[in-house]
Amino acid sequence: MIIEAFASGDLDHYYQIFGNQIPHLRPFSLPIANEKLKPEISILKRQYEDNE
Repeated sequence: MIIEAFASGDLDHYYQIFGNQIPHLRPFSLPIANEKLKPEISILKRQYEDNE
């Protein structure tokens, strides 16, 4: 429902409820997600390998 409102630009109802705290929604992008998670995976991998 909120995604449709973002797509149409009709956010008045949500501004009344949430004020300026409306979350920033954007389409999911696998390449962007991979890029953001890459450092986290490296940290987890090192921690796992150090505890073997």
